[in-house]
Amino acid sequence: MNRRQRRQRRSGGGADFLELDVDAQLERLEAQVAAVRAATYEAILGGAVDSAGGDPLDAVATLNGHYEVCSEQVGAQPTDERIKQLDGVGAALQTLVRLAKAHANVRDVDEQLEHGDVAAAASAVAEAGTMLAEAGSASARVLGALHTQLVRARAAVRAEAERMADAMLRIDCASAVRAVEVVFSVGAGFDGAPFDSAATLSDMFFALRELGLARARADALADALAQGWLLPLLHQPHVRVHVARSALGATLSIDTLARADARRPELVSEEIEQLATRWRVVLEFVRDAVFADCADDHADVVDHVARRMWARVRPAVHAELLPRLVPAELDALDAACVAPLHVIEDAWALLLPPEALGLRAAARALLQTFVASRRRDLLAAVAAVVAAGGSNTAEVGGHGPVIDVLAAAGDGKKGKQAHGKGKAGSATDDALHFLRCAVSEQAQTLVDSARQTLSLSSGDGGRTAALYFHAVRDAFALYACSMAAAGTEARRVFVAFNDCMYFAHHLSALGLRLRDKWPPALRASATFVDLLALFRARAREALTPLLARTRDNVVRELGGWTRARWLCSDEFVADEAEARLVAACALVGVLAHDADACLPAATAARVLALMADVVAKYVADRLAEADATGDARARALVRLAAPVLALEDRLATPDSKSRRRTPIAKYAREWDRLQTQIRRLSAAGENL
Repeated sequence: MNRRQRRQRRSGGGADFLELDVDAQLERLEAQVAAVRAATYEAILGGAVDSAGGDPLDAVATLNGHYEVCSEQVGAQPTDERIKQLDGVGAALQTLVRLAKAHANVRDVDEQLEHGDVAAAASAVAEAGTMLAEAGSASARVLGALHTQLVRARAAVRAEAERMADAMLRIDCASAVRAVEVVFSVGAGFDGAPFDSAATLSDMFFALRELGLARARADALADALAQGWLLPLLHQPHVRVHVARSALGATLSIDTLARADARRPELVSEEIEQLATRWRVVLEFVRDAVFADCADDHADVVDHVARRMWARVRPAVHAELLPRLVPAELDALDAACVAPLHVIEDAWALLLPPEALGLRAAARALLQTFVASRRRDLLAAVAAVVAAGGSNTAEVGGHGPVIDVLAAAGDGKKGKQAHGKGKAGSATDDALHFLRCAVSEQAQTLVDSARQTLSLSSGDGGRTAALYFHAVRDAFALYACSMAAAGTEARRVFVAFNDCMYFAHHLSALGLRLRDKWPPALRASATFVDLLALFRARAREALTPLLARTRDNVVRELGGWTRARWLCSDEFVADEAEARLVAACALVGVLAHDADACLPAATAARVLALMADVVAKYVADRLAEADATGDARARALVRLAAPVLALEDRLATPDSKSRRRTPIAKYAREWDRLQTQIRRLSAAGENL
């Protein structure tokens, strides 16, 4: 609707005014402006017309004509004085125009309301407010009086507009049967006097917009429809909604007591279809009844009502409806829930475009939140395992209580134990066996949890495979980053070493038997092999410092055995030499005891042979320096090496394949050289 058209009568300037020269026209125009100003002020302050019985707005229109004529004359004969004088007249005239228009608009409000033209009255009040704000150079007394009149006129228009809104939109949410009643027109005023023409819904909404009240009314309407109709239908889509329509109005009702008038659908898709049908009835009522024949004129108000209703309904849709539609993985999102989402979007398309609802983005975000939550739960469990600490261990592999064979049958049965060989499983499983050793309970718990988590990925056709696969990867990565330093105690170091090798052993083939049940995209790239290097590095980091410290301690205990030609020097004392060797071999023996209790047999042999090799090297070097041919000390030197030779009985057992080579001789590089020197000295002693 356009604003009320005002009268704009302009005089041609008058013959006598045209005959004057430019200076005389300027003087005449200044005098006329002063006279019209006085008349306009008198009309505003006294609420009447000027002394000549005319409208101030008509007098201002005449002055506009004179001003245009004078402006043309000044343009033809310009001087600085004339231009300055004309600008002053123009500014005063503009102020008079605004005051006269504002006064005329305020004066006409009562007459417009009597005829039911509430839209024109609201437009007049809005225009008067604009004119008054721009007339800042007028007298403060005049501006104050006009502002008071404007406030009264605005109050009258607001009261009438709100009365019409209450009469045209009646909402009842208190009774058992909720109802929204819409009356298309109002034909009488508050006093019962009939209007010349009935006020329509479009007039009412236009008046509310001009007064700045449309947003508040739209919010109240949207909240009532959302709370009284849309949300109850979301929880009970089987409840029926009724619409009654006539030439005078329409009514939307819902029976809140009819909670079981129809069987609730068992399938989610059927329930959503029923819900969309009910919602469509409510949304059509808003479009075709509440905004009857004026939806295009007030499209912004319609859009605001729709968005407000959806904002009230959206949290419940996200919390109660979307979780039932969201599939187990993102790749299946479109195929699994696009049809039900289309049904809801089609219903709301009456008022809102699908992108305004954001249902698909919300479904995707909900699934991502679900994935993140499950991953957080798994990682929190791993963090709890790491934080638990403790020194309890479990024996795995070989003949221990846990038979750890990766290639065991998929039915969960344990493989057969290869008794006497320190490994488990059949001949086909030998390549993947794990030697018996002691691991921490935390490591065993993590591996068991990883197996159980991956086993879940095949329970729903592989739809959650990616979730559980990445969760297991993150769990092992978190454990690797959270592993505390093993310390200096040998047993703890050995257990930490075993833990890392235990992880590497399982990660080499973890999940292989489930790959056929995973999606092709995941099947092509799902592997844990890249984590093997990480845990093997952690194993080296745990064991290397212990071996370095033990080697330094052994070298320190050897004392003179580490000095060149010590046996041939005057400082050599047989008892001291023997005591030094006994102490050094005792350190190796203590480490042997802990290694036998924790490490696999082959690993223990390697580790302890390295320590024995330190003793063997220095003893072999000193024996090689002693030229004992014909020397009476040959037998004594051989007896000094007895503690070192005892390490062979302590650390080594005959190899089942070749009894001529024992593990200590296999892993200790200096052992053969030591044996050579002993045989040399023994032969020398026999010759002597």
